[in-house]
Amino acid sequence: HVGVVSQRSGLDLLEDFDCLDNVALQGRLAGLGRREGRQAAGQALDRLGLRHLEHRRPSSLSGGERQRVALAAALAHGPRLVIADEPTGELDATSADEVYDFLREHAERTGAALLVVTHDARAERLATRVLTIHDGRLSEERVGESNSLVVDGRGWVRLPDSLRAEAGIVGRAVAASVNGQINL
Repeated sequence: HVGVVSQRSGLDLLEDFDCLDNVALQGRLAGLGRREGRQAAGQALDRLGLRHLEHRRPSSLSGGERQRVALAAALAHGPRLVIADEPTGELDATSADEVYDFLREHAERTGAALLVVTHDARAERLATRVLTIHDGRLSEERVGESNSLVVDGRGWVRLPDSLRAEAGIVGRAVAASVNGQINL
């Protein structure tokens, strides 16, 4: 069972259904009965403060409301894997924090894995592992407090801006191997 939230929330919702039925649809597809699916949908909408929108069509919602309804639809059926592409892209900071809290609660309650692709650094609070991609290449990996740079197949390393600033590197740097470690 997978829950997906795309960057463009309008793609996740069907205009023929109101918000409650859009959220309940995922539960029905996952095997929940009609009553159980609608109940789970209502709880998900309640959790995101959206119950008042349950009878509205997606086209009548703001972009942020659509994004949160799409998130409710992705999680209401209790998926074991949630894939979210920029789940807070259309939200203000308060709503984004609410979304991250909902994702975290879902993962803790169900044991689900979360794969969140975002530019929003606040999402890091959800993560046990953070991968940073620059220019289409994996450049950093952080697990807990351990941060490591990734060397690509050609030997290239991208130094994070914060590390370059801390080291005072403005233009060029000289690297040398000393006792098995790279020093700049």
